Amino acid sequence: MSRIPEMTREELEPSAQQTYDDIFAARGSMAGPFGVWMHSPEFTRRATQLGEFLRYHTSLPAKLSELVILITARCQKSAVEWNIHEPLARQAGLSGEIIEALQADQVPNFSEPEEKAIYEYCTQLHQTYAVDDATFQQIIGVLGNQAAVEVTGLCGYYTMVAMTLNAFRIGENTED
Repeated sequence: MSRIPEMTREELEPSAQQTYDDIFAARGSMAGPFGVWMHSPEFTRRATQLGEFLRYHTSLPAKLSELVILITARCQKSAVEWNIHEPLARQAGLSGEIIEALQADQVPNFSEPEEKAIYEYCTQLHQTYAVDDATFQQIIGVLGNQAAVEVTGLCGYYTMVAMTLNAFRIGENTED
């Protein structure tokens, strides 16, 4: 149970109900951070617009986006985010061996240079909030400037999602 109540449509001002309706229509539910985010409807509107772009409209194939999200979920210790995206990563074609290694907090064996570059970039970014020159050049060399910007955005957005899930204990079964 969340630390603060999730907003229902009926509790919202009419102007915020459209944001609620848009999220519900796109996702089929208000699961994840959205019900809590609705305490700030304008924040929710803007965050969901960014999230929609990062999730569905970047230059990255879905399996690479899901790799970034799973790395972020592990680095941010968000079991809820992991549980949401692990099946999506499999569906997008990310190998089970990579997923299982990430889940065990082990470095996966990568066969594709794009996956390896993303792993090294994202883990370093999450651990140090920066990346060294070699790691930066690797992601640029393998994926290019646009994808590097989008990978960084995915890390940031899903860190915000994970922080919301963790801070408000969304989806957890805890009595604390």
